Amino acid sequence: MLTIQISTVEQHLGNIYDKIGAKNRTEAAIIAVRNHLQLSQQEEERIQDILYSLRKAAEDAKEKEKIKDFQDGLRKDSDLDSTCMP
Repeated sequence: MLTIQISTVEQHLGNIYDKIGAKNRTEAAIIAVRNHLQLSQQEEERIQDILYSLRKAAEDAKEKEKIKDFQDGLRKDSDLDSTCMP
């Protein structure tokens, strides 16, 4: 299973945007259309696979972060309970 940080995905996207002179995803799409970007079916499928993997990895990272935050909250609650006991 591929796991990466959200910041890694954002960094890679930023590098791509810098290379093509775009500020965001929308500008990148506009630049592609203006430059008549044409991909083969195989290239399009590969890009979709990569994007899916990146989205899934980002979702997994967010979920792990939520779980960690929840666990940290439980630990803090447990610490408070133990300090409140006589």
